[in-house]
Parts: sequence; C-alpha cells; structure tokens
Amino acid sequence: MSDEAELREQLGQEEDEVPEADSISLSIVIRACGQGRRWTEALRLFHFRPRREFASPLGAAAALLRNEPTETEAELMMRNATITACDKASAWVAALQLLPGDLCGSNSALSACAKRSRWQKALALLDQMPRKDIISYNTCITACRELWAKALALLQEAQNLQLRLTTISFNAAIASCDKGHRWQKAVEIFEAMRFARVQPSQVTYNSLISACEVGLPLQQLLRLTQHPAAFAASAAACAKQRAWAAAVWSLAQAPKIPLGAGQATLKACAEALQWRCVLDLLAIGVGRCEEAAGTALALAGKAKPGAALDESRRPVAREAVVSSSHLMPLADGS
Repeated sequence: MSDEAELREQLGQEEDEVPEADSISLSIVIRACGQGRRWTEALRLFHFRPRREFASPLGAAAALLRNEPTETEAELMMRNATITACDKASAWVAALQLLPGDLCGSNSALSACAKRSRWQKALALLDQMPRKDIISYNTCITACRELWAKALALLQEAQNLQLRLTTISFNAAIASCDKGHRWQKAVEIFEAMRFARVQPSQVTYNSLISACEVGLPLQQLLRLTQHPAAFAASAAACAKQRAWAAAVWSLAQAPKIPLGAGQATLKACAEALQWRCVLDLLAIGVGRCEEAAGTALALAGKAKPGAALDESRRPVAREAVVSSSHLMPLADGS
C-alpha cells in the first residue's frame, strides 16, 4: 500500500462536518489536537478552515503572479499548527502533503521525516526550501544519523552559509560518526566545536565517548573528556576495558553517578579483586542493584573471604573513594 493510500485509510472516507468557527478558535483546537497526538482530527479541522475568497480563479492566479500570499495570516497559522500536529505524531506523509508553508511549517515537516528516518524526503525538502535556518540543518543532520559522510557535509554546508552552529548541530554530527564507527571524525568535530566556543553537553560527551571507546587509547580519551558532564560515561568506558583504577578515578569526579556507570565500575573492581574498592563503592550507594552488588561481593570474596559491608565504613566511604583520585588513570596497567 502506498503512503498516500495508507494516509487516506487512516483518515477514513467520512467527512463529518465540524461546527463553523473562526480561524483563531480553530488554530487553538488544532494545537490541542497536536498536544494529544490526534493528528487525524487536526487534519479534518484544517480541511474545514475558513479560506481566503477570490472573485474568480483568475483573481487567485493574478495574486500568485504578483507574488501575493494566497493564504491569510490566520490560514497560515492553522497550516503550521496542523503540520506541527503531524510532526508530533511522526506522520511525515501528511506533513509533506500540507506544504508549502512558511519556514516554521517546513521545519516541522523536516522533523516528521527525521523521526521516521526518511532522510531522502528530508533532503529533498531541504533543497526545495527557499529559506533555511540552523533548525533546518540540525533536523536534516539528525535524519542522516546512519550516513556520517552526508551528516558532515550538511554541517559544513550550514557553516558555509554562515549559520550559527549550535550544540545540537555538533551533537547530531558526532552521533552519526558514532553510528558509522568513525571515531577520528568524531574527535575532529569535537575539536571544531571547542574551537567555535560552542558549549558541549552531556549528550556530546556520551556520543564522543561511545564513538571513541574502541579506537582511541583510553588515556587520550580521558584527557579529551575532562568535564563534569563526561566523567560518568568515562567511568563506564574504562570499566568496559577492565581499567578499574581509571574507572574509579572517573567515577570519583562525577557530580552524579548513574546506575549503569556505577554497576560497571563495581564489576571491574570486583573482577580485579579490589575488594576494598568494592566495599567503599557499595557503602556510598554505588550499584544498589542487589544482583550486581551480590556478584561484586562474591568475586571480591575470592580475595577476602567473608568480606561484607560494614555500616561503620559508610561515613568515610565517600572520602575513601574520592581519595582514589590520586590514582593516575590506567595505573593498573590496563
């Protein structure tokens, strides 16, 4: 079944009339439909919108020739609201059929395509858009998350147009390099991000570490990601490579310890028979998952039979773990 046929089936054949309403009221109701992901209702409401009246078809043609808008501002507002409703429900076919709109509407249609990984449709729409902004390019870079070369070309194109690149721009490009196993390119983009003085986010560091944890030597990766937003992800990457000292060192710097990073570090310490680290990490609440904690203690028990969590250690455990920061990363020889 074609996309258009599927759309018609979803909308149904009936065309129930809606009460007559002014444009502003319809726009409000259409937005409400969008918030509730009721995009089919939004489309039906848009179908019954008040339209600009022309005396004859020639009048409409003349308006086009004079480059005058054939829609009122209120009609355009409703069109954009309807496209946004389709975007929120990832209904990309309906979103494209509502074009042309203004820049806002086109960006919403791009977003709908990106959510369904319809990168060909997104790029075709981008080429047709008379006006583009950084949101347009960010959305298309995201749509090309499986095509790292195309994503980087779009990033360069946006830069050539002198659009102000944002954190989202670089994050989407780094994520595409992660998907494409191009860690060198991910590092290049991160360096360009810092050169452009664009603030990295936790998403930036997570994607960078994910892209580089296999190819880039661990010590270089730790130097590259010395930031509070990066330490938890760095700890998880170190733990994967069984570099327990580096994992503990990174975890000690993290302002918050996610469960996954804590469990991975706990396991790395246990497998290295570092039972004191295991007990101290458990004492401060790292790896509160009973299964992970039990496994860690069991492994650590190989080095210290009967090792168990002593509640009296809890007040000084945080200091004990943080004090491990004197351990240089990779001090365990990993």
